[in-house]
Amino acid sequence: MTKKLFVSDFDGTITEKDFFLLYMDKFLGEKGRKYLADYRAENNPSYQFLNNVFAMAKITDDQYQEILAEIIWDSYFPKFLKDLQAMQIDHLILSAGVAFYIKDAIARQGLPEQRVIANSGEFRNGMIRLTHDKSSPIFSELYGIDKGKAIQLLRQEYDYIYFAGDSYPDIPAAEQADMAFAKKALRRHYEQEPSGRVRGFNDFREIADYLKTQG
Repeated sequence: MTKKLFVSDFDGTITEKDFFLLYMDKFLGEKGRKYLADYRAENNPSYQFLNNVFAMAKITDDQYQEILAEIIWDSYFPKFLKDLQAMQIDHLILSAGVAFYIKDAIARQGLPEQRVIANSGEFRNGMIRLTHDKSSPIFSELYGIDKGKAIQLLRQEYDYIYFAGDSYPDIPAAEQADMAFAKKALRRHYEQEPSGRVRGFNDFREIADYLKTQG
């Protein structure tokens, strides 16, 4: 039997807006918007950027929970997990964000625990901090996590891998997956460079419908 895995990006794919953008909107205001604009102009490494952003404000445990509460999820995603289970397809979250807030968000939403590959980090003394093991086979100097290498590593466990993402860090994963689903910037990228292995999507209901038609 073919062993299949569906890999989902988290921020902007499962959710509507990135965690760090919710953080910036809530605590940094105009200072954060300016820093983000400068970052995008200079294209600095994103995991260093995230550490710089999270160092700009101390927050309480209650404020951290408020950010988690403001996450807007793809409304079909909980049903999508059940659909995958019915189709005997495993699920994994692959993110260049931080593992602990992804796991906390999933628990707060009441979803089943998910396997997560993401940047390590901690929330301590009011500060969110990313940490990295540069000896990791999937380490990226740019994003902390090389999603393409992560998919290659997962090949040791699975025969067929699907991927869904929304942004440029997701391109290596989309290239390594057997089939990819793209939205937002990732979708625009493949509209410029079409690939028969990549389909556009707006929500996880569309992906579930497609998988069901494919048997």
